[in-house]
Amino acid sequence: KVQRPTALRQCLLDASVIMAGLRIIEKTPFWNGDLLEVFDGVAGGVVQELDFRHEARNAETFKKSLDFLGYVDVPVVLDSYLRRRVLVMEWIKGRHLSD
Repeated sequence: KVQRPTALRQCLLDASVIMAGLRIIEKTPFWNGDLLEVFDGVAGGVVQELDFRHEARNAETFKKSLDFLGYVDVPVVLDSYLRRRVLVMEWIKGRHLSD
C-alpha cells in the first residue's frame, strides 16, 4: 500500500471545506449540538490513519484480538518495508467470508 504524495494535503483541504459548512449549520436555529467538536475528533483519526505505521500497529492489535477464534488470520506487516507512507504485508491465501 503506497500513499499518494498529496493525500495529507487533500484531506486537510477537504476538512477545511467541511468545517466551513459545519460553521454555517451551527449558526442555524435548528441545530443545538457541537458539530465542529465531533468533526475534530473524526478528522484527528483520519490524519492519524494516514501514517501507515499507526495502521501497522492496529493490524497487530487486531490480530491479537482475533487469536482466540483460531480460524481468522491477519497478514503480518513486513517491518523492513514499513514507512509512514508505505505498508507491505504478507499475502494470505484464503477464501472470502461469503463463500
